[in-house]
Amino acid sequence: MHVLKRSQLILPLAIVAMSGGWTLPALAQDGAAPAAARPEGGSDHAKLVEAATLFVHNIMIAKPDGAAAAANVLLADSVEPSELAMVIDGADLGKRMDDAFRRSRRMTDVADASAALETKLEAGRQLLARKIERIEEAVKMLVGPMRGQMIASDRLMAAGEYAVPALMRQIVEGRDLGLEAASMRMLVQMRRQSALPLALSVKSLDPAAQRKICVILGQLGYPVSVPVLLDLAQTKGVTPDVTGAAMDAVRALGATDQPAHKAYADQAYAFLTADPSLAAYPSESMQNVWKWTEFGGLAADRISTKVYFDAMAMMLSRRALELDASDDRALAIFVAADLRREASMADGVIDPLFDGQGRSAQFYATTAGPHTMQAVLQMGMDLSDTGLVRASLAALRETASASAMIGDGSTAVVKALDYTDRRVQFEAAFTLASITPKASFAGSEQVVPLLAQAVRGGSETYAGVISRGTEDAQRIAGALRALGFMPLTAARDAKEFGEIAARNAGADMVVIAGNGAQVRSQYQAVRATRIGAKIPVIVVAQPADKAGLDKLADDGRTVVLGADISDDAFKAGADALVAKALGGRLGAADSSRYVNDGVEALTRIGQASGSVYKIADAESGLVDALRTQEGAVKVSVAALLSMVDSTRSQRAIIDAALAAEGDEQTMLLAPVGQGARRFGSKATTAQADAIRELVKKSTGSLADAAAAAFGALGLPSSEAVDLIIKSRVPGVRVAPAEGAPAGDAGSGGAADAPKK
Repeated sequence: MHVLKRSQLILPLAIVAMSGGWTLPALAQDGAAPAAARPEGGSDHAKLVEAATLFVHNIMIAKPDGAAAAANVLLADSVEPSELAMVIDGADLGKRMDDAFRRSRRMTDVADASAALETKLEAGRQLLARKIERIEEAVKMLVGPMRGQMIASDRLMAAGEYAVPALMRQIVEGRDLGLEAASMRMLVQMRRQSALPLALSVKSLDPAAQRKICVILGQLGYPVSVPVLLDLAQTKGVTPDVTGAAMDAVRALGATDQPAHKAYADQAYAFLTADPSLAAYPSESMQNVWKWTEFGGLAADRISTKVYFDAMAMMLSRRALELDASDDRALAIFVAADLRREASMADGVIDPLFDGQGRSAQFYATTAGPHTMQAVLQMGMDLSDTGLVRASLAALRETASASAMIGDGSTAVVKALDYTDRRVQFEAAFTLASITPKASFAGSEQVVPLLAQAVRGGSETYAGVISRGTEDAQRIAGALRALGFMPLTAARDAKEFGEIAARNAGADMVVIAGNGAQVRSQYQAVRATRIGAKIPVIVVAQPADKAGLDKLADDGRTVVLGADISDDAFKAGADALVAKALGGRLGAADSSRYVNDGVEALTRIGQASGSVYKIADAESGLVDALRTQEGAVKVSVAALLSMVDSTRSQRAIIDAALAAEGDEQTMLLAPVGQGARRFGSKATTAQADAIRELVKKSTGSLADAAAAAFGALGLPSSEAVDLIIKSRVPGVRVAPAEGAPAGDAGSGGAADAPKK
C-alpha cells in the first residue's frame, strides 16, 4: 500500500493552527485500507478513536501495513491537530499512543507515518494547551472538585508561561481569596515557566500585588528575577513592606544585596551566552517577551528565538545603564548583543524590541570607543563567537590608537592573534598593522608574518608534523597534502615545531605521532607554548597506546586516531577537528580580500620603516607568494620584496621577472630596478646575463623596462655603447613593437624618420 513520506506528513504548526475544511475517510479493520470519506460537517469522534486504537493495536502485533493505514486516517488534512489531541487524550489513549510511537521507530515500513503522527499529535496538544479559553477554564477549576483540580493543574502545566497572565490576574485583582491562593501555588509549581513573566512585570504593579509577586518569586528557586527584585527594593518611593518582600525574595534565591545595575549586567551576560534554560521554549522558533499593560494585564511580544537571547541581553544591560551610566561592563554587553542581533536579522526574523531603530549596531560599536570594544572582543573570544570577534576587530580598526590597541601588551586584540580561526588571526594582524607601535609587545613578531601569509593566499590550511621517525613524518605529510592541507617542515619535538611555526606565522593544526610516552610528552610540551596552547592537535597513536591517550580529546581541540586507520578515517577525523576547532577552512572570498588587505598593510609598513614591524619579517611568505600569485597581485608582491634588503628577495624578483611574459614581465621589471636602486645589485651572473639578453632582444615598453632594470643593477655601460652602435643607425627605421603606437617603437622611432 502507499504510505506517505515524512516530508509529506509533518505539518508546520503555523499552517496547522489556521487550517480548516477537514474530511475523514471511513476506517477498515486490521490491515485494511480506509474506505470512503465521512459526510461533510465535522470529524466523527468514534471513527477517530477507532483509528487510533487500530494504530496502537497493529503496532503492538507488528503489522506495519495496518498501522500505516490507521495512521493515514489520523493524518488526513480533514483532521485538525487540536481535534486529534482532544480525541486521543479524551479517550485515555495518550500513554498507549506514546508506547506505540516508541516501538514504531524500529519498524521501517511505518516509522515515517508514525513520526508524522507523533508530530501532529504534539502540535495539537500544544495548540490546545495554549488556547486562552481552556486556560481560563482551567484556572477556575483550581478551586473545584479534586478531579477538576488535577485536570486543571495538568492543563496549566502544559500551557506553561502562556498560563501566567490568567493566573497573575487572579493575584493582582484579589477578588477571590481561594482562587488567588490556588493561583499562587500554581505559579510556584510552574517554576521556570513563570519566573521571567512575573519578574518582567512586578515593577509595574501596585504595592499590594508587588508584595505577593515577590513572595512567589522567592519560592521559585530561579535567580533570573534577582536584578528586578534588587531594582524594586532600591527604587525611591517604594514602600518599606515592598522593599522588605523584595529583599526576602533575593535572599531566598541565594543572592545578596548589591547595586541593581551589577545584577542586571550579570543577568544580561547570562542571556548573551544563549543559555537555553533562559528561554521558555528553546526548541521553538518564537519566544515571548512579557510586559505589564495597564488595561490588558500581562501581555507578550513575539520574538524570533534566533535573536531572543541578544534582545534580552540588550534590554537588561540597557536598564543597567539607566541605573548607572558608568557601568562599562553593561555597555560592552549591550554593544556585543546588538552586533550579534543585527548579524542574525534576516528575512522572516522578527524583533519587535530593537529592529528598525535607525542606527546600525556598528554605529554604537564605534561610538562606544576602543576601551569598550576591547571588552566586547574579549567576550566574543570567551564565547568562541567568531562573528562577534570579527565585528569587534572591525570597530577597533576605525577607532583605536596605538596605546588603546596595545596597552600593556595583553589586550584582547593582541590575544586575538592566537584565536583558533585563521580569519580572526589575519584580521587581528590587519588591526594591529593599522597603528605604528613605539615598542615591541608580546605577539608583535607575529603581525608581519601573518600579513605575508594573507598575501601568500590565506585559503591554505597549514599543518605541523611532530615525529621522531622520518618515514612516519613523510607518510603523515603525504596524507595531509592529499587532504588539501599544506604540511610544514617536519619537527622532531615541540620546540622545533614552535620555531618552524613561528617562521610560517603560525600553524592551523599539528599532528603528533610516536609511541605512547613520546606522544604524551610532546603533546604536553605543545600545549605549554603560546603558539600551541589552543591549536587543534591530531594524535596518531600506536593501536596498543590509543586507549591510554583517548582522554586527551576531552579538551575539544584534540582528536586521537590509531596509526592503523584508513586514509578515509584520517580525513574524516582531520576535517571534523578543523570544522569544530577552526570553524572550517577559509573561503575563497575572504582569502581574496585578505590578499588585498595584506598588500596594503605591508606597503604601509615597508614605507614607514618602523622599529617594531619590519618588512623583512615578511620575506619568507612574500617569496612564496611570488611563486603562487599572478597578475597585479604578483607585481604588488614584487614591489614589497623590493623594500627588503636581502639577496634572496632581489634574486626572487629577478627570477620572477625573467620567467614572466608580456605585460606582466614589463611590470615585474620595475621592482627589479627599485630594489637595486635601494640596496645595490645582488643579481647573480646568470641573472645579469639574462637581463642583458632581454635588453638586446626587446622593443617598446618592455625594452624600456628592461633597460631601466639593467641600468639600476649597475651592469657595465659598454652594453649601452654596443646597443647604440648597432641599433641607432641614422636613417634606419625599425617596425614598432606589436601593440605600440606608430612612431613610438623602442628604437628607430618617428624621431628618426625623414621629414616630408
